[in-house]
Amino acid sequence: MDVAPQITQGLGPDGVPVRYYNFGAMPREPAVMHRDAGRDEVDVLPGMPGYSDFWVIEEHGQRSSTAIDCPIVPAGTVHAFGGVEHQVWFHGAAHTCLLFGEPLLLDHGLVPTSPIYVTFKSEGVFATDGTAQTHNVVFSVPGDTDYSPLWAVHIYPVEDFAKVHDMHSAEIERTVVGPLVNCPVLPSR
Repeated sequence: MDVAPQITQGLGPDGVPVRYYNFGAMPREPAVMHRDAGRDEVDVLPGMPGYSDFWVIEEHGQRSSTAIDCPIVPAGTVHAFGGVEHQVWFHGAAHTCLLFGEPLLLDHGLVPTSPIYVTFKSEGVFATDGTAQTHNVVFSVPGDTDYSPLWAVHIYPVEDFAKVHDMHSAEIERTVVGPLVNCPVLPSR
């Protein structure tokens, strides 16, 4: 999982390089993970209606006010840096999800978002500086009070690539609003 296209090198709010996983488009509404006697059970898997990498825990009929980022991954997935393997159950079968970061406080029942500004050199391929470095700028990082791995994508013109190097330079660019994507930022090595 630690190679492109699963991982991207972007820039933090201050222009310092960061790396993040690319788990794809996700809704703001979390799915429900039922916790019973320490066993976590889910009602949906990736590709099913209602699936989300973000889960609100329900225990004894009470739902938490937070969501965890725990994408269910295919069997045999090599452990991801920064993700903790966690077992969940679906209709009696065990599955693995990778737990990233701290629980996120829900915003009126929805997963909070944070902006990311990106640009592409061609469809689905991020523009780079000739190395793996993109000028994709995340507006928060783990530890920030407004951090969320659910990014609200803003796409800026590739012609402006050289002008964008931090949060302030990205904010002034012309953009097109894109999808919401789950891209947890990796801890610094």
